[in-house]
Amino acid sequence: MLQSLAGVAASATALTRGNVAIQPELRRVAYVDVKQASGGSRWGTGLWPDPLPPLAVFDLDKDSVQPLWLTVTVPRDAPAGEYTGKLTVTAAGKPPAALDLRLTVYGFAIPPAARLRNVFQLGAGHIARMHKLAAQPGVPAGWHLGQWTGADVEGVADYFGTADFAAERAEADGGHA
Repeated sequence: MLQSLAGVAASATALTRGNVAIQPELRRVAYVDVKQASGGSRWGTGLWPDPLPPLAVFDLDKDSVQPLWLTVTVPRDAPAGEYTGKLTVTAAGKPPAALDLRLTVYGFAIPPAARLRNVFQLGAGHIARMHKLAAQPGVPAGWHLGQWTGADVEGVADYFGTADFAAERAEADGGHA
């Protein structure tokens, strides 16, 4: 039988491998009550998980759940391998519940700066509207359909940043493109 819980708390130990420790950050997933869907959104109204406020002690009704969000920022120089730790959840008058955590670190580092710009809902017309480029019926001016490198949109030089990335990649590969 389900029971409400009071004084719920959670903590995570450092993820360790030998003498290397990576401290995860634990947060609570909060909800936004959406009263009206945006624009032509196909998603509805109601409670949507979005903010990640700091984790504090909370009470939990027997008919609800409370997701937690664990963020692990791996240092660029962390040795590759498997790191382990524990996540422990406690509640007043209840025995603690512990979960094993396991993180695999691979032998490479993600570049510190993004080389490609992020674009959501990208389609013919979106870039043209964002950059106020003249559009032809059905195809924005300067848009070369099917070609996604360099400056696909005339008037927006190297929109996806591929020219700089290609040069850097070639230099990293010993001058071979």
